[in-house]
Amino acid sequence: MSTRPLQILQRFPAHLEAARPGKQLFESVTALAGGLDLLSSDLAGVRRAHRLADADTLRDLLLLGGLHGIDRTQLDLLFLRAAKVRELAKALEDAVTAGNATERDEQAEALFRLWGAETPGALLPRYAPPAQPSNLNAAATTVVAAARRTVTFRNVLDAARERVREICRIHGQGNITIASLLEAAANALDLDVDTARNAEVLAQIRETGSTTLDLTRTDGYFHSVDRYRHVTFVKDRLSPELKPPLPFAEEIIGVEENPLRREERDLGPRPHAALFSVSRRGFSQAELEVRIEGLDDKTVGPHLVNRDEGCGIGFAGSVPDGKQLVLTEEGTLRLDGVDVTDRGYSWTGGCFADATAPNARDFVFAGPSLPESARPLTFAVATPADSLDREAVFPHPPVPLEVPGIGVGDTRFAFFVQENTLSSREGIAPSFTVRRATPYFVIGFADESVFAPPPGTHPDAAKLKIAWREHQSYVVRVSIPPRFGVLDTPDATALERVARALERFRSAGVLIETRLLDDSWILGTGVLPLPEGDPTLRILGGTELSPVPPAS
Repeated sequence: MSTRPLQILQRFPAHLEAARPGKQLFESVTALAGGLDLLSSDLAGVRRAHRLADADTLRDLLLLGGLHGIDRTQLDLLFLRAAKVRELAKALEDAVTAGNATERDEQAEALFRLWGAETPGALLPRYAPPAQPSNLNAAATTVVAAARRTVTFRNVLDAARERVREICRIHGQGNITIASLLEAAANALDLDVDTARNAEVLAQIRETGSTTLDLTRTDGYFHSVDRYRHVTFVKDRLSPELKPPLPFAEEIIGVEENPLRREERDLGPRPHAALFSVSRRGFSQAELEVRIEGLDDKTVGPHLVNRDEGCGIGFAGSVPDGKQLVLTEEGTLRLDGVDVTDRGYSWTGGCFADATAPNARDFVFAGPSLPESARPLTFAVATPADSLDREAVFPHPPVPLEVPGIGVGDTRFAFFVQENTLSSREGIAPSFTVRRATPYFVIGFADESVFAPPPGTHPDAAKLKIAWREHQSYVVRVSIPPRFGVLDTPDATALERVARALERFRSAGVLIETRLLDDSWILGTGVLPLPEGDPTLRILGGTELSPVPPAS
């Protein structure tokens, strides 16, 4: 029975005995106060419904979120994840009931992986009763109970509440910033920025120094020196409460501004001594990958020169018709897939560009009174040493070659093949003088050079393609932990849902790409972790080699 009538009647003088049952005053007050409790309860409910921290239903939360343009689609990943946990818990429970040990272990592993645990395939025995360490069915039952506790109505409601609160907080601190993107991406996945871990790792790196991290910024995140990559450690809001606690994998979220992509340019057939320019937009100098395709029997000793940079690379050999010689950005040569770096050479130094088209970037002879913008030439330095000499020997011990680059704007190139130049003898014996052909790549060797054609009729000697990694303009790439890929549905992938959640934080005109972090090594993009442990390198590419495919 409600005590509200007594609370009212106790305000009357005691000698009236107003609270004595049976008195007309008591009965009247009881009748009048009967609805006050209900009214108070309804009023409190209305008040709670208008307060984000107290709203009792998902509908109230969504109505509050709607005031800020937040709809249910932005909480989809939360509901999908809760549904996935329930599904896996049910499957695990069914496997235990059916006595299917294989299915039990697979479902348990899937559940641990969804929680972001380390070594998910080996964790189930941790939760067996101490008195029965081999009772994995009991362990699975414990895990099922913990899983269901993480997705109770109250927990999911509180997680949704936290989502809405975080979105508003991030907006309050400002959009279109690196911090807002990192925090919004974490919030879209029900993750929190792990400020303690960030501070711990930053302190360790500051003690040892870093060549790749910008340690002058003090916002608590990791920023690369070139300002393209930004990373934070994160931790999960929806972790299960298990004893002993799960060993969680260390996870990051990364933002990469102007991510790299492969640009290719088909330069078509080119003759010996071809001079040409390639135009490019970009942010800075980029290293080239060069593909030289053999044309008839003309592609002998191909040699490409960046006339602006003063850098050339060549191959002491022939490229058969239709085969490709590839110079990689790492300074290796591959002919039809076979490593032939031991027959390559490169050089850097001053070079002659084009007498018919002088350019401010041309090298000039050193001397006094040169303008500041002049580029005094230097002697060419070959790699390997002596590889330009007449007596050079190929193959040689493989060494990384210098790779020509490509600049912003027009870059001038030249292409050559080993056109036959013979040494000559001047004078009459015994006082004649021998003028030897040099350097190595112009000497006429039998079957290792091509004849010079009549003047003005140079045939095409090879087909050229160049490629480089280009920073994309107006693009931001957000990388998230790979475990969320399991939440893909026919309607949309998890990546699409994250991108949708980030729409409200992006700058107009900037495209947001999302991707799952991949620890697999990718040739050309994989980066070995440095001793200093720079976490921003983790968004470039992994360090795990793919397993050897099974023998067919």
